Amino acid sequence: MRKISSRAIIDELYSIQHPEPVMTIYEQIQNAIEFIENNLSENIKCAETAWESNMSERSFINYFSCVTGFSFKQYLMKRRLSRSVELLCDDKLQVVDVALESGYETHESFTRAFRKEFGIVPVDIKNDPDKRKGLRITEKLQLIKEMYM
Repeated sequence: MRKISSRAIIDELYSIQHPEPVMTIYEQIQNAIEFIENNLSENIKCAETAWESNMSERSFINYFSCVTGFSFKQYLMKRRLSRSVELLCDDKLQVVDVALESGYETHESFTRAFRKEFGIVPVDIKNDPDKRKGLRITEKLQLIKEMYM
């Protein structure tokens, strides 16, 4: 017969009586948003973001779009492009540098996505930073705890 220490029994009883706090869906989605924001210039995948928020990929895809109103891909693209508007105003960076920093592999794909999102090309912002005032920038989402607690 196997001997079980009294400490193991106490630990087991404690874990049953005091389970670790469970995060709500909203907290998990906010964790995903934080992960995305911290890795905007990286090549992040939906599965990786789901894992970081302790969800299956399928659940993450469904809950993320329900809570935020964006698909994962849409939110990531909109945030990258919105951040690129700020980067374009930096005199030290060329458009190709901003494209790479924004997670795009080529200047052309960045320009195409930028034009589709904002209706102007990145060079226009680079040449005249005042043009960014009329753009519809997607800000980082911050879920309000009071709304879901």
